[in-house]
Amino acid sequence: MIKPPFFRRSGFLTFLGLALFIGAYIVLLHNAAVTHFLPALILDSVLALATLLLTITLAAQFTFPVHDWVERLQAIKHLLNYLIGKRGPVAFVQSGKAIEVYPERKDKTSGIMLIDQGSAAVLRTDVRFSRSVGSGVCFTEEGERLAEPIDLRPQLRKIEGHVPPTDVPIKQEATTALALTQDGIPVSADLSIVFMLDPGYPYRPQKEWPPRFPPYIFNSEAAERAVYGHTYGDHDDIPWTELPLRLVIDLWREEVKRRSLESLFCHSKADPNPLQAIQQIILSHLSPSELQDGESNRPSTASGSREFRLLIERGIRMLSVQIENLYLPAEVQAERTRRWSEAWAINAHELLTQSEQQLQQARNLGEFDAYQSMAQDMTVTLRARLANGEKPDQQETLRFLLRDAVRHSSQEAIGTDSSIITAHLRSILEELEAGADKQGEARP
Repeated sequence: MIKPPFFRRSGFLTFLGLALFIGAYIVLLHNAAVTHFLPALILDSVLALATLLLTITLAAQFTFPVHDWVERLQAIKHLLNYLIGKRGPVAFVQSGKAIEVYPERKDKTSGIMLIDQGSAAVLRTDVRFSRSVGSGVCFTEEGERLAEPIDLRPQLRKIEGHVPPTDVPIKQEATTALALTQDGIPVSADLSIVFMLDPGYPYRPQKEWPPRFPPYIFNSEAAERAVYGHTYGDHDDIPWTELPLRLVIDLWREEVKRRSLESLFCHSKADPNPLQAIQQIILSHLSPSELQDGESNRPSTASGSREFRLLIERGIRMLSVQIENLYLPAEVQAERTRRWSEAWAINAHELLTQSEQQLQQARNLGEFDAYQSMAQDMTVTLRARLANGEKPDQQETLRFLLRDAVRHSSQEAIGTDSSIITAHLRSILEELEAGADKQGEARP
């Protein structure tokens, strides 16, 4: 590390300014021919020092968002240290990320840290974790530095699925959603979760919180649990923000291993969605089954699962789990598509056959209704005569039927030859009536 030249350090600039001020002051006193030079110098120096301290005190409490006298004294202390060349580390924690303005490796003295409302931080020394702090200004002690920044906002983590390969050995890595079914077929899915640092209250974050609560609650116990209890896997340090997704991946694989490939698909609209059922099971493993009453208001781990107890030990609360889009190997997908096409063709053929039968039944029923209506229309006169008590003979009955037939054929079109049929019926009726008249004349 290259240190800045001495003439650019704050202590040298303060000393140079003070020396110039004292030199100019001595020259003015000498030119003014003051009789009591030493007492005047001491008095003016005391007044100048008191004015400087009052000015620093007034400016320091408006430089940082301090709230009490302890923080005001810390602000004054840091401003005085800056005047004598002890800057100290300065850092910002914004959206869960640390931004070092003046890194702590340049200076091991006490420093200042500004934290926004959606963040927190855990501090440490060379030998231990010291404390956790929330939003606002934080004055670090000598040798104390930032261990890890924390984001208090709900965290979204997701992993996209992919088509499982069949030409290479299957490796279930910790950061992939690849799983094996009960019948040994690899599948994958899109997994997404939402979690956050446990706020320490049984309410659902930001939806059921009382109005007096801030948007993001800092729980010092959960922050310490998240940073202190690091997990290690594959020789790597796993931060608390990656642990929930890995637990969901493990649970996803366990649930898929208990099911066959066919059980992962809906076979009808009445069947429940298998992926949503697995989603609910996973969420139940990571959510509290009951809440205990107490000062901490933390969910009880007595009846929870192993995964839920692990999340509580790390100060994490799971909010939601979502599983979508099941991916299959290309060969399995092609086989399922072929079987689906065959089943669809069989169903379509059965539906077509049923439709044809229904159509034929409707056609037969329509023809029967048409014949019945025609028969009733062609016997109107005959039925009326019979209703009046008349007893027509065969010739009269035939004439009644032919007249009604002529009337019916002339009123309703019976195919394309309705006019020809009407003409034939009229000619038959005329011949029948002419024959009846001749028989009447031949009688004595």
